[in-house]
Amino acid sequence: PVAVLFRWLLSQVHVAESLRSHVADLANMAQADDDWAAARLAVQHLEADACAAGTEAAAAEEALASAEGVVVECETALANYEATPPASPARSPSPAPAQPAASPEADAVVQDAVESGAIRFGELPVSIRERVTFTNSSSDISSVVVSQLSGVVRLLQEHGDMKVSVDGFAGLDEANGDRLSLERANKVMAELRRQGVPAHRLRAAGFG
Repeated sequence: PVAVLFRWLLSQVHVAESLRSHVADLANMAQADDDWAAARLAVQHLEADACAAGTEAAAAEEALASAEGVVVECETALANYEATPPASPARSPSPAPAQPAASPEADAVVQDAVESGAIRFGELPVSIRERVTFTNSSSDISSVVVSQLSGVVRLLQEHGDMKVSVDGFAGLDEANGDRLSLERANKVMAELRRQGVPAHRLRAAGFG
């Protein structure tokens, strides 16, 4: 009977140890469930934080875009202002000073002074570019030159106060250029005198 009792007690000890091991496994499983639940809750918190951060980032991007639009508008307005300077206030034109009216008596006095020589107007040089050509090394006047000079004579007759300087020239290949150029100028001057131009309105010069 003692041996039977001992074996029964030993079997109960094994059952108790098995129950304790099972209870420990159950406790570990419960702890694991708690940890899993805590982990899921942490993940949910992180997802919520990420969503809030995304919303804040979108709001920040929208604010930045709006600020950039304002900057562009300001730059455009500044460029338009610099390109178009402000208009200066219009000034009314100053009235022109009144000119004294010339009387017939004053005109008559001026005319008498001009005719008597008391008033003399300045001389205005006028160049008559009438080129007269000669045969090489010669100063003889040809019929063509005579016809050319008739036009100059008509001009001098129309302007009685005009004086003329006849300039003579010679080519580089012509001998005695200074003498020849003066002879040509004198021949042209003589032809002008022959056609009726007074001598006091003419002078001749040779330039070689």
